[in-house]
Amino acid sequence: MDLNRLLIWMVYISYSSLLIIGLKRGRSAQGWVLIAGLLLGVTLLLQQLLPNQAGLISGGLWFAMVLVPQRGSVRIIQLTWQHRFTAARRWAQLLRFLHPMDSYWEWPQYLRSMELAQSGQLSEAIAMLQPFGASTSLMSLVARCQIFRYQGEWQGLLHWITQQVPKHLVSSSTSLITTYLMALGETHQLNEMIL
Repeated sequence: MDLNRLLIWMVYISYSSLLIIGLKRGRSAQGWVLIAGLLLGVTLLLQQLLPNQAGLISGGLWFAMVLVPQRGSVRIIQLTWQHRFTAARRWAQLLRFLHPMDSYWEWPQYLRSMELAQSGQLSEAIAMLQPFGASTSLMSLVARCQIFRYQGEWQGLLHWITQQVPKHLVSSSTSLITTYLMALGETHQLNEMIL
């Protein structure tokens, strides 16, 4: 088996699994479903038009459109947890062009607000997060949590997150669950936090 055929099979398996996982996750992964479907179609077309180069071209597309954004998002999360917001924002600016769907396009603005808050410019950080309030995306919910956090409104955060945010979203988002636990600790609800 030559490299071209090997890459074709790798790409087919990768895109198919990405489609299946994305369809199971539903709306939160619709960008990945679209990318996987589009690239799967391109690979099928390339295999008909350029069978000897289809694997190499599809492998390159897979690398740029799937592997780099997935690994890059892991890197952004690592940098964010390390409070290295400037480096995380630079990564996010690059990745939003490779994967302009889901929350990738909003990430740089969110990370810029984190930079501002870190440097003590809380009013500017809050103003930068306000536009997220109109949306119901996960990024919007995380941004609302940050606004509560910046303002020190822990009780308001608890009320909002328990009354208006679906529990499955809170438990599936590291940012939401961490902020929720912080709010429980700040309001001295330690038993609830432990539960």
